[in-house]
Amino acid sequence: MSISSVFSLIENVISNQNPVPDVLRRIEDFYHSSFSIKSLECDCEEIFKDPSQMFSESDRLEIVNHILLNSNQNDVGRLLEIVRYKFPDYELSPFQQVLLDIFNDTENCSLSYAAICEKLHNRGCFSQENLDVCIDRAFILKNHNIVIPSNGEVNVHDYVLNFLWINLDCQDREKNVAQSVFGLGINKEHETEFLGKVEVWANDHPGAKINLWIDTALVTENAVKQTFLRLREMSSSSGVDLSLCDIRSLGKVRENMNRYFHPSIPVYFRVDLAKVLIADELMLHPDTFKYVVVSDIDIGSQPTQILFDTRTIGFLKEYGYVFNGCGVSDFENSFFIFETGREDLRLAHQHSLIDILEIKMRRVESHSLEAYFHNEYIFDSQFVYNGYREFRRPIEESALGMNRFSTPRKLIKTPLSQFDFGGVFRDNKRDHKNEIFRFWGSDVPYVKRGRAMCDTNSPYQYVRLSKYERWKPEPISLEGVDL
Repeated sequence: MSISSVFSLIENVISNQNPVPDVLRRIEDFYHSSFSIKSLECDCEEIFKDPSQMFSESDRLEIVNHILLNSNQNDVGRLLEIVRYKFPDYELSPFQQVLLDIFNDTENCSLSYAAICEKLHNRGCFSQENLDVCIDRAFILKNHNIVIPSNGEVNVHDYVLNFLWINLDCQDREKNVAQSVFGLGINKEHETEFLGKVEVWANDHPGAKINLWIDTALVTENAVKQTFLRLREMSSSSGVDLSLCDIRSLGKVRENMNRYFHPSIPVYFRVDLAKVLIADELMLHPDTFKYVVVSDIDIGSQPTQILFDTRTIGFLKEYGYVFNGCGVSDFENSFFIFETGREDLRLAHQHSLIDILEIKMRRVESHSLEAYFHNEYIFDSQFVYNGYREFRRPIEESALGMNRFSTPRKLIKTPLSQFDFGGVFRDNKRDHKNEIFRFWGSDVPYVKRGRAMCDTNSPYQYVRLSKYERWKPEPISLEGVDL
């Protein structure tokens, strides 16, 4: 065979190679920024390097499927533009159109499981496999509404809903003008907004047990009475068992953790620790409830069959917990569910989030206020939140085969985080979210930054907040008040 014949043969082999795998690899490496100035033509050349390559209809189908099923949410729109630029005559298949509808619904989350089933039927592409693909893709895109509802496996008597409100500062007991337990108790709109959100949950869960947790040491007796009246009215109209509870009544708070709820301490630290202690105590009562739900009040309500959708129930059976997966980091403690009666889980939770706090604080207490410590010994607004890493690590980081579909997360409507996208604070040393605290010599905490800047102009100096230096907790009894 002549050399020219060999070259001709090689050219024929190369021309017949399947170009799709290379295109898919480039799609996986593709990144589109809203600040990009690259033209559509340039992006197209980046994906489809060789303009002479030919793509069959099945090749195009495979490429678009890959984009719709695997590409980063921020890149899908641009990649589809590139495909249309490269193949102007290409039309999405009926199934691809449903996938695109799911992608386009990411922001509003208006589609439901029933709506997806209807779309698949109407477009003649319904199958169990296609439906499963749609549900999984919605999960990856964090669409909290496209889930498979449970069919009566969990009812309202199987779980208890827990919400909490802890004030940043104390209400004025001398003036005694507060009309509710929320904030200073003088903002009617604030109260209406908060109780309105509780009422939405109550209406979605008739007959359920709902606890609203507060810190009575920070509010006035009149505020408690007025809030009781409003909650009693809501309990009657919504048909729920609604209770006002005091975090000061929790066992571990009464035993040795009372000092961690001093009003000088960063409020988000107190809120996160309260969630931990509520879950810790209620997990001890499997005969009362099967599941403990703890949620921020601004988390969107879901009815029982959606709150406990089939994926969530599966996670709870296997791992005993789910956390909110809608945050930027795919983990938020703004919402979680624990299964009761799993002592190994409760002990792991206690060790990682309660015992470690005490161990680290005792070490810090043995050193002067000027001592330097690594970040793990800095007690700030996110200290408790960061402790969840240790709790989750043995399960989520050590488990073989753990992936985005098998990590125990629950999708639920979530507002933007108070911590500006996953915990990055604004660089404002006077913001109370930037406060750091520690104990030394007594149970009155020393604080730097935030509210401490009222007592010192230095963000680097620990001081006791002057307005709370002599403060002592005086809880208000909630016994005898029946909703």
